[in-house]
Amino acid sequence: MAAEALPPVAALLSREIRPYVLAVDALEAALHRPVSRLYLEDGPAAVSATLEELLRRGAVFAAVGLDALETLSRLDPPPPMVALMVVTPPRPPRPGASTPSAVVLGIPLEEQLRRIGALFPRVRSVAVPVPFAPSEGPSRAPADASPLFGPAVRRFVVAHPADWDRFFAVDAAEADAVLFVPHPMLASTALIRHGVTQCLLRKKIPIGYNVAFHEAGAAMSFLVDAAGVGREGARLVEALGHGQTGLVVTAPYRVRLKEKTLRHLGLSVPQGLEGDVEVQP
Repeated sequence: MAAEALPPVAALLSREIRPYVLAVDALEAALHRPVSRLYLEDGPAAVSATLEELLRRGAVFAAVGLDALETLSRLDPPPPMVALMVVTPPRPPRPGASTPSAVVLGIPLEEQLRRIGALFPRVRSVAVPVPFAPSEGPSRAPADASPLFGPAVRRFVVAHPADWDRFFAVDAAEADAVLFVPHPMLASTALIRHGVTQCLLRKKIPIGYNVAFHEAGAAMSFLVDAAGVGREGARLVEALGHGQTGLVVTAPYRVRLKEKTLRHLGLSVPQGLEGDVEVQP
């Protein structure tokens, strides 16, 4: 008896940028079968015909980025899909629909605080600029916390560009470090540089979440492994074939320290670093 044919797999990318492409390359390699690629940037006319054909063939989709996830979620009915490169776990597209599985970029706050405390034991308090209050945001948005292991954290709403000056001058005045988390305004490289500079001027440890923060001089950065996201996504695609939906996996990441910034702050490179911690000049 012949084995049942597997459904085609397609990736809808919000943008054609390196991390998204790397994730899809790794997804395809891990699945050991071709993955069709569609790019929202090409416009509806270029995407719609191919999308309709894939839907007709019962394709399974990888939605890469929030715009791609929202596009597929608006379809009636929404196709089976996994979400990659999204900050928070997705919700069901509509009542009664299955919740997409996802590889999320948001590292649990408790885990970040543990890593910060292990590398910088003298840090007692961390200020976090967020785009909205915990009650207004995603259901899993963390509130202020004083964890058993690691520094205490306070979140401050920075909803408008003018709020950044208040954040650095007032909100974060007593903090030892500033932890930047995904924020709509931090898509701007100029604002990332400004934020890191403000931390350094005030002798606070700047901690970021992508290469842009490291290049701007952040002392510590949580860097997502884009290829690892793709490999985890392949596992979730395979799980769809067994009827498993709504699975959530945190994106693989590594920690990068910037030695020059540590010296500027009067700090040295910690000893006994964990295996996923790297140091660059």
